[in-house]
Amino acid sequence: MNGKKITKKEANQIKNLRKKGHSISEICTVLERGKSTVQRYIKGVVVLPEFVDILKKKQGGSIARAEKLWKESEYNARRLLKKISKKEKLLILAAIYWGEGTKKELNIINSDPDLIRVFISCIKEIGVDKNDLRVSIRIYDNININEAKKYWAKVCGINIKNIINVNVLKGKKEGKLLYGMCRVRVTNGAKSFKLIISMIKFIKKQLA
Repeated sequence: MNGKKITKKEANQIKNLRKKGHSISEICTVLERGKSTVQRYIKGVVVLPEFVDILKKKQGGSIARAEKLWKESEYNARRLLKKISKKEKLLILAAIYWGEGTKKELNIINSDPDLIRVFISCIKEIGVDKNDLRVSIRIYDNININEAKKYWAKVCGINIKNIINVNVLKGKKEGKLLYGMCRVRVTNGAKSFKLIISMIKFIKKQLA
């Protein structure tokens, strides 16, 4: 039934099931409809008072199961990965640069602070020093420049004075771009750049 236009009867069924305290997953199973479809039609539906506690217990159980699954996954991740070796950091560096790096010179731009931190940590393994880094940021005009500079300086582990340029764009961008984007470039990085690209080529030959 998924993929077919929902009928008025089905829409009413979804709302009635919700009113009686049925969870989203239960409604999906009964009507063989996707989660997004069910969510769309239960929006604004008020659960009848006699079924409120029943639904809360179901939702609480779902949260508990999700938390348990996350804990198990985190344990398994630690067990599988253990301590990350130099070789693995080089593979991580190649993977990050493959997906996010520029193809002409050694620099990367991203809004994810953890990705930037990991990149800087991994790039040390090929001899790049923090003094070789040139950091600039790109922000929207609703973002405080000094706050953004402080934030990215801390992320990169550099003095705020070493942020060489701030590119301010017109408009407003929130969410992931709370402090804009950070660009990390390596000076005199031709040798390191060629090494990273060569590692990517090696991975391609081995696995692609």
